[in-house]
Amino acid sequence: MRWRVDKGIIGAALSVREHEALYAELKRSGGAYSMVNSRVLPLPPGLVSGDHIVDGGGLGRYLRRELGFCWGKLPLALGVPSSDFVFRTFRLATDDIQEAREALRWCFADFFPFQYESALFDIMEMPVKLKGRQTLFAGAACAKAPLMQVLLSLKSLRCRVAAAEPQITACIRAVTGEYEEDPFLLLTGIGGLVHLAFIQQSALWMFRTVSLELSRKETVCGLLNAEISKTLIYLEEHFKMSSPAVCFAGNLAPEMAQLPACTGLARKEICSSRQINCVPPGQPDWYDVAGLLMRHIHEN
Repeated sequence: MRWRVDKGIIGAALSVREHEALYAELKRSGGAYSMVNSRVLPLPPGLVSGDHIVDGGGLGRYLRRELGFCWGKLPLALGVPSSDFVFRTFRLATDDIQEAREALRWCFADFFPFQYESALFDIMEMPVKLKGRQTLFAGAACAKAPLMQVLLSLKSLRCRVAAAEPQITACIRAVTGEYEEDPFLLLTGIGGLVHLAFIQQSALWMFRTVSLELSRKETVCGLLNAEISKTLIYLEEHFKMSSPAVCFAGNLAPEMAQLPACTGLARKEICSSRQINCVPPGQPDWYDVAGLLMRHIHEN
């Protein structure tokens, strides 16, 4: 069965998780936007494991077969498991972003577990003053082969992948407009994962992903308290940031209600973005999909 063509639909989003993929389209009506045609697709075994893409070609072919009739010529924003990306900070003797990219070619393997030619990456300058002529940069990289296999397998006459990014980046886009305190540490639950992301000046400075699937419920708080503490130490050592607010969004288990007990820091619950009437009833953790759809708002 084909869905009715709606001229108000301006884009689509597809977020790949550990055991499922979430799909939705963005509808514009006047100045308002809403999420429509949402679907949850259980993923067959062997495509994604441990929050990593294992079979990129098979994943792309499965998604194209299941959703090809939905896309038409809509631009599609793709969310990729955050664990497939590696975050690093590094210092270079230049403040020019293009020079930094070129310099990174020769020392890429010192920071990332891939060769330069085998990776997709992006970098940004961090607004942290260092002594001397060095500049602090942050970079995120992923292995090129699995992601390119997905993109090539998705490609068809009815699909146009307009963007691909880590899920955590999309989550941050969905919630940062709701919280104006700066900086803050965001914890957001996606499936059996918790993402920790540090946001400063409305930009992602660093992120980490913690799996809860192997943890017993009574140890979840202890695990996350330890991860929060380690993240705060990292922020202090690398960015000279201390005592950020800790914010929560998404599908976090009830036993986390007292977090972060180890820090005594301020905490705030963040609801879904008001820019999109986005979260389907009973589905609190569609932040990655909402953030992907917001790309179409900005680009439109």
